[in-house]
Amino acid sequence: MKKLILGLTIGMIIGSVTTAVAATQGEVTAVFANFIFKINGQEKKVDTTPLVYDGTSYLPVRAMADLLGYEVKYTTESRTIALNQPVTKSEPVDTSKWVALGELTLVPGIKVTISPGTSQINLEYGKQNFVFNLPNNAEDEKMAISNPGNINMLIKDGTTYLNRVDLERVGLPH
Repeated sequence: MKKLILGLTIGMIIGSVTTAVAATQGEVTAVFANFIFKINGQEKKVDTTPLVYDGTSYLPVRAMADLLGYEVKYTTESRTIALNQPVTKSEPVDTSKWVALGELTLVPGIKVTISPGTSQINLEYGKQNFVFNLPNNAEDEKMAISNPGNINMLIKDGTTYLNRVDLERVGLPH
């Protein structure tokens, strides 16, 4: 008899817990919706159908990442979803047309400084002074032109380059 009462008690507890958990989960009613997706003005196709619930549209993370060109990585242990831009292999800089700014600092008489608190690079040679205002964008390849002198600057893969023809035109050794 004691085993029967113990069994019934355990059964009631399990039943109560299961019901309580189920009640907290609730039920959701959502609608499938057909949307046109545009990224930077270009229409993109998705393989899944978005859901709309309570005025908000939902699309799987992987589908959104694919639309935006991101890679998705999921870590089970931490339940983390990471979206990363894929690493692109860019063409190397043609060093017959460009000289690295770091190499110019080795040339006697050339002084290169970065103005603190600004986005400016100053290049001095004798009485000549060239100022480059660095672009503030997230592109992999950035361009700037000096003032004065119109020396073209290229920033690519973390290295700053100056155009060889422009350097020759203003009389800078390289």
